[in-house]
Amino acid sequence: MSAEGFDAVIPVWTRTLETLFAVYRKSLVPTFEAALQAGRRRIRDAFGSARIRLLDLAEDERPLNLNTPQDYEWWRSAASGPREQEIDHDEHEDGQPH
Repeated sequence: MSAEGFDAVIPVWTRTLETLFAVYRKSLVPTFEAALQAGRRRIRDAFGSARIRLLDLAEDERPLNLNTPQDYEWWRSAASGPREQEIDHDEHEDGQPH
C-alpha cells in the first residue's frame, strides 16, 4: 500500500475511522489550523478536500490507545507473553546452533 498522492492514511477498524492512529502529511497543517480557528474541533471536520486513503484493519488488529504508564505496562506484559519464550528448534540442547 502506498501513501503517495494522499494527504492522510487513516486506519478503519470495524467500520470506524481511527483518526488518532492516522498518519497525516504536514501539508494538512493549514487546514487543521483553519478548522480550529473556525471552532471546529473534530479532526474529521478538517478533512474537507484532503485526499484520504483508508486502511482496512482486520477485526483482530484493533489499535490500542495507551494513555497511562499502567496501560503501557499492561501492553508490554501481554506482548511479551509466550512469543518471547518460544523454543528455537534449530539449537542443540547445549544452546549451540546446528
